[in-house]
Amino acid sequence: MLPLAETILILSTAAAIAAPSGMSEYDLAGGLRGQGVEVLYAPGSDLPVPAYAEIVIEGELPPVEEESVLEGPFGEWTGYYTHSAQETVVRINRIMHRNDPIILGAPPMLPTVPAGDQAVPLYSASVTWDHLEASGVQNIKGVWAYARQLMMVVSIEQTGAGDAMHALLAAAGRKRTGGMERYFVVVDEDIDITDINHVLWAMFTRVDPSESIQVLRAPTTAIDPRLSPDKRAAGDLSMGIVLIDACKPFAWKDQYPAANRVDET
Repeated sequence: MLPLAETILILSTAAAIAAPSGMSEYDLAGGLRGQGVEVLYAPGSDLPVPAYAEIVIEGELPPVEEESVLEGPFGEWTGYYTHSAQETVVRINRIMHRNDPIILGAPPMLPTVPAGDQAVPLYSASVTWDHLEASGVQNIKGVWAYARQLMMVVSIEQTGAGDAMHALLAAAGRKRTGGMERYFVVVDEDIDITDINHVLWAMFTRVDPSESIQVLRAPTTAIDPRLSPDKRAAGDLSMGIVLIDACKPFAWKDQYPAANRVDET
């Protein structure tokens, strides 16, 4: 059964629910939950909705050229009040809900505040993993997102020179419509990527800043607070992204000093 706070917006122009490699988001949700998501079809619609959703809002998104309203600025998940522009609207056709629906909020506050929208970093991590596999990256041990998804961390088991850079370039090369991932870090399999202290330890002790860090240019999103007013006015959404190889150098990986850690077993 889905969480009581589940809210679904059905857009009549959508052909399918977007997910990596043609996978339905219901497939992704079922994988995370360990069982399939029970769905039903809303009256007069061929789009499935969660059977236990608290509320379902069905509507249409007309082209922004046809109808729009001035939006924002309002607080974004980056932790700043930024983007304001003419945005599309949703024409509501029907609202269905359970008796006394329970709606939980996920305010887009500073990423340091415990997130109520864990689906965002989970989704970013999962589609990044999917893209890494599609790009031929091997021996992936995990993918994790920090500060919502401003920093992506990938764990691999190195089997050859260049594995870390291959993973970094592949992760950064994923098309991120509206995304703002700024830092990409690759670590060895002995690092617990779900613990930021482990990740920072790898960055501080396995990175030579003169050769382990690369900076690329890529499109960012209009909500990026680091975009200058001049760049916004010019429509220039380019921004630097950082690739950090925090793995032991493969050429002498076996000679790297041993960690003085306690065996957890």
